[in-house]
Amino acid sequence: MQCRCRCSHCKCTHAYDRNTFSNYSTYFFNQAGLTGTVAYDFALGQYGLNTVGAFVAWGFMAWGVGRRTLFLCGLTGLFVTLLTLGFIGLVPEEHKKAASMATGSLMLVWAMFYQFSVGSIAFSLVAELSTRRLQVKTVALSRIAYNIAAIVVNVLTPYMINPTAWNWGNYAGFFWAGTCFCVLVYHYFRLPEPSGRSFAEIDLLFERGVSARKFKSTDINAFDVALRHQVAADKPETHHLETARTATA
Repeated sequence: MQCRCRCSHCKCTHAYDRNTFSNYSTYFFNQAGLTGTVAYDFALGQYGLNTVGAFVAWGFMAWGVGRRTLFLCGLTGLFVTLLTLGFIGLVPEEHKKAASMATGSLMLVWAMFYQFSVGSIAFSLVAELSTRRLQVKTVALSRIAYNIAAIVVNVLTPYMINPTAWNWGNYAGFFWAGTCFCVLVYHYFRLPEPSGRSFAEIDLLFERGVSARKFKSTDINAFDVALRHQVAADKPETHHLETARTATA
């Protein structure tokens, strides 16, 4: 059950810290004050970062950087970026052009933090943290949780950035910074480090109720545990055979 909950939260994090500015990036840039092809150029640069993000995250993991470390660092970067994005909305109207360029640049920084960490690592975590016996069901439930969260987010975002609706503009960054902070706190206490662990070891750590922050430092040997369980299971049969031989003699 713990595996399912944590995997579902990893997938929901995709929606709640992503803020879907990325899905409406060109429109958002236009509303932020970028005109002509500049908005399109920034959006294209953002999608370019998304393309190479998975390879960069792959490189970090190959160098030995843990999934938990990447995930939490990414969430921290997203929180700071979104908060800064909100504060740019407070810039006076006479500096609107400079604020618009800063908004576009920050969105690129946001895309870098997201795709180099949370956007890619969540898929790895869902596959690794789910128990082998229930992996298909766990991944399916995680995807359902993500789709539900995505519906909520995709309904709210157009209202936030549309000038004929709520017209929040950059202030929407404050809202998404708040949701990002909530998931950051949750994952700090609940997201374990699966790097370097076998599936059997991860299952045992969950069964023993080891704190998520201690997954990496806890010593455990799945083979020793399996061997002791096998010896314990064989003992009654051995005792029965010895009793039968004594009776025959």
